Amino acid sequence: MKDTKAQVLPRWIGFDDTRRDYTAHVDVPTGIAQVTIDPTNRLADAYKLNDHLHMPLELTFDHHIWNQPDRRTYEAFVRPDLWWNGYDGVKAASTPTAATYATSTASA
Repeated sequence: MKDTKAQVLPRWIGFDDTRRDYTAHVDVPTGIAQVTIDPTNRLADAYKLNDHLHMPLELTFDHHIWNQPDRRTYEAFVRPDLWWNGYDGVKAASTPTAATYATSTASA
């Protein structure tokens, strides 16, 4: 083991149902601002948005121009809607939409 001033946790060897859980108690006097699992994106993960203590959310204006989605951020879009009908008159609202990263489907 290399020399370090960091706190090194005890070794954990777990497999399947044998010692599945690991508990470590660490004293952090300043508190924890963010917890991230795999910050280097080296592990295969089907849904990376839940790898953070706080979900990464990006709220932007929906301009209906398609851009490459960011798979590391939950993207939410808002656009204004304005319409008129003979009964209610003028109606105004905002329409929220959301999308994570796009998945392509192949058709046979």
